[in-house]
Amino acid sequence: METQVRSARDRILEVASELFYQQGIRSIGIDTIIERSSVAKATFYYHFRSKDALIEAYLEQRKVAFLAWFDAAIEPYAGAPREQLCALFEALIEKVSVPGYRGCAFINASTEFPAVTHPGHLLPYSTKHEVRQRLCSICQQTTAARPALLADQLLLLMEGVFATTPIFGSEGPALAVKDAARLLIAAHCPATC
Repeated sequence: METQVRSARDRILEVASELFYQQGIRSIGIDTIIERSSVAKATFYYHFRSKDALIEAYLEQRKVAFLAWFDAAIEPYAGAPREQLCALFEALIEKVSVPGYRGCAFINASTEFPAVTHPGHLLPYSTKHEVRQRLCSICQQTTAARPALLADQLLLLMEGVFATTPIFGSEGPALAVKDAARLLIAAHCPATC
């Protein structure tokens, strides 16, 4: 029985994740998710007490995946912060070049839910702050005189890629981010870190 319960929850979350990301969270109703998940309404509410609870689960799942992506991008260069930063921007191009890329799920959600107490805003807020902190931590390991400034400038580059790729495609301005990141890193850090 527990396997079936877990399977239904996973199915609901998978369907919701796809629909929320591709069509927007507010535009998708619970009835659509229930129908596409092939679950009963009672099953849906057993797993998610409300649409807000589902939104929270969706964004939490995205947060875990995004931070795992971040870690995987920098992990091969442990102890070499400058290379970690460059590798992160190399990985960023790959991330936004996948078919169906519709921008950053966190930016998309936060624009749909401007109320700061809503999970659609809280989880994007906490995720973006976590990324900023991680960038600061890496930059503090470099020889940058102002590591927090470098981290913020790199964060702006990253967010720019997330915001512009849905409009221009991955072959547009996003391709310039690797060079821009390298120039920023070189401007802030001597050749060796």
